[in-house]
Amino acid sequence: MKVIYAIFVLMLIYAVKANTFGDTKKCTDYTFSSATTKPAFSLDFCRTTQYDGDGKCCFMKWKEGEKRRYSCVPVSKQELADIDNKISSLESNIKIDEVVSLDCQSSYLFVSALLILSLLL
Repeated sequence: MKVIYAIFVLMLIYAVKANTFGDTKKCTDYTFSSATTKPAFSLDFCRTTQYDGDGKCCFMKWKEGEKRRYSCVPVSKQELADIDNKISSLESNIKIDEVVSLDCQSSYLFVSALLILSLLL
């Protein structure tokens, strides 16, 4: 049981160190215009980026020709209400042939946090 506590404390130290000394990543830095140089990795990555608006930073899978790309997309609250319109406006971009998925929520983060918490108890 002491090993689990030691691992948890070590993870906490790394998280605090990353938040205080790490550079802040912005959602707009990982959009589809810079997907070749700065691709997004996952929905969790997009959720941890900073978004200055009143919406969310969503994870988007899209196709550019035959290649599948991944990027973050800032979506305002008004665009979240009409997500189909947002997808069609994204597909009207020259680079994007087809939006495969646009994911703005993450339920598996909550499940993994519960799993870690249950291991500690």
